[in-house]
Amino acid sequence: MINNVTLLGRLGADAEIRETKGGEPVANFRVATSEVWLDKESGEWKERVEWHQIAAFGKGLVALVEKHGTKGNLIFLQGQLRTRSYEKDGQKHYSTEVILGRDAVVRFPERKMIEQGSEEEAA
Repeated sequence: MINNVTLLGRLGADAEIRETKGGEPVANFRVATSEVWLDKESGEWKERVEWHQIAAFGKGLVALVEKHGTKGNLIFLQGQLRTRSYEKDGQKHYSTEVILGRDAVVRFPERKMIEQGSEEEAA
């Protein structure tokens, strides 16, 4: 069986960095992906945005997200879907997240451009 999610989108806010109760670092953030199409009836361009809740675990991965995980940055990631349940106000709720762990792939594609821009400004 395969549980693999691949997303390319933008962070909706700065990543939140914290520790689990066991002292493990974790980064939580939301990623927006969008789909654009031409409506055949109206002739107008339409867009649908989907929001994805992401949780990243592990010292190196969390450090990468902490450094580059700012609002608006482009991110490419591969992880696994996980649904958890919790109770709030006496009702059971479900939340599906993309989990980035040991086997995850995370890239910030525009990072080189940002770093090159910083180097050029310093010169």
